[in-house]
Amino acid sequence: MSNAASRMVVDDERKLKFLELKSKELTSTSFTRSTTKHKRLLWRSWVDQRRAMKPLLDTFQRRIVDMPSMIMTL
Repeated sequence: MSNAASRMVVDDERKLKFLELKSKELTSTSFTRSTTKHKRLLWRSWVDQRRAMKPLLDTFQRRIVDMPSMIMTL
């Protein structure tokens, strides 16, 4: 193999490695972005559910507190 041909092969290998690294980098950042977004959405939905359930939970807890007095009246 001539000197120029071997240089071309080395250049091609470098380009290939660079492209592989770039593709890994891109996929990893997009993956972390998507998981972060997903976690944020999950957290928001959980918070919304808690807010929606709060009045119900409060009345339920009050009823549990009132339970002994209700039992005594029976």
